[in-house]
Amino acid sequence: MSLRMRTATAEDIPAIGRISAAAFDPSTDSITRRLFPRDAGDAQIAPWREARKGASLKSERTVMMVVVDEQLNDEVVGFSFWEAPVDNGRGEPVHLHPKEPEPPAGLDLAAYQEMRSIVGGDAVDTFGKDGTAHIWRKWFLLFLLGRLS
Repeated sequence: MSLRMRTATAEDIPAIGRISAAAFDPSTDSITRRLFPRDAGDAQIAPWREARKGASLKSERTVMMVVVDEQLNDEVVGFSFWEAPVDNGRGEPVHLHPKEPEPPAGLDLAAYQEMRSIVGGDAVDTFGKDGTAHIWRKWFLLFLLGRLS
């Protein structure tokens, strides 16, 4: 296995969505299980994760990298994703996330809003009234061994 890391592109988003959906499958991840039915599969979850990662990639605040396996024709086998502070260091605000994509039919909207509220409240409790706006924040660092077929 020969791995190489590079900046993510729009063409990588489908693979990033599949990796994210596989890593946070409702059958193994308790948070995702609370948001989706246990029998929800990639066909239901991956397109939403793909749309969310695609929106994040368009934000100037997002730093997204992928890991490709050169022995698998540069197949994306992992990704990482950070948010930079909203101030670019020169006192200029950066572009925040575009509008969140439409949630999939099986998503429990009440549970999703509750999770967002808890995460947002924790950020304010930890970092102050602006939450994570002025810090670097790591979201994901995921790698899958083997092919995603």
